[in-house]
Amino acid sequence: MEYDKETGKSNYSIMSGLPINFEEDELREFLYNHRKVINVTEKLSIQVNEKLVGTIFTGRKRI
Repeated sequence: MEYDKETGKSNYSIMSGLPINFEEDELREFLYNHRKVINVTEKLSIQVNEKLVGTIFTGRKRI
């Protein structure tokens, strides 16, 4: 982001090579609504059975 003191606007690239001039409140709203950073935590458990259960489908191998 580059701030222009003359215009009072910030030049922010919304995509690679596509800069747009924003007012400060417009830029805050854009970043709030379009850029999110989230952390995802997952607990995963895997159970392995000794006997095979179910059906396995395999495709034909092409030579």
